[in-house]
Amino acid sequence: MPIITVQFIQDVVATPAQKRELIVRLTDTFCDILGDVVRPFVYCIIQETPQQEWGIAGVPMPDLVYLTSDEHAQVIERSNALMRAVIIQAGQSSGTAAEHRALFTRWFEELWNKKNYNIAYELVDADFTAHGAGGQDIKQGPDGVIGMVKAWHAAMPDGRMTVDDIITEGDLSTIRMTWEATHTGKFGEIPASGKRITVTSIGIDRVIGGKITEGWGELNLLGMLQQMGAIPQS
Repeated sequence: MPIITVQFIQDVVATPAQKRELIVRLTDTFCDILGDVVRPFVYCIIQETPQQEWGIAGVPMPDLVYLTSDEHAQVIERSNALMRAVIIQAGQSSGTAAEHRALFTRWFEELWNKKNYNIAYELVDADFTAHGAGGQDIKQGPDGVIGMVKAWHAAMPDGRMTVDDIITEGDLSTIRMTWEATHTGKFGEIPASGKRITVTSIGIDRVIGGKITEGWGELNLLGMLQQMGAIPQS
């Protein structure tokens, strides 16, 4: 049997006549939605709490002096400020998982495969930080990212990056990717070998407000150097 329950503070807000009207209107609305067949079984209950058994913001009620005071107004303003901050923070997070996947799919295709370096200024935060494998933090920004990618392109100009997986939770995305290229240029201190290179890597990147703000990366560097002939294969 459906039960509609309304809680009131005793003798506050609603008069007896208003409560009776509320019972009628709530029941009518309930039956309009579910059908009049349920009307005989609908219970509408008005419950009243004694005045001294409730409070607002830790202050026992009723206390009209408190409710009209600057103190109460400040409590409300602080609460509103906290809620606004939460809403802003939520809006600054990187959006949905689908939006993250679209961003990184575009990022790798445009930057790594099409050599559109200017996309870094659109998608990389000015204070982007790369957390190195040795634990160091490098303030790179868009220019640092562009310089790193250009070094790879100079050594392996026909390279192509394939995104194998993207897993997103909150503002963090984990990307598993594969780089395939021909080593035709100098890579650091390693001369061109002319060999075909395939290297896998995993990156974890944070996106806030539609921009990549920091990242962590690990790649199979040993395997890549062995393929280049810089390190003997065991």
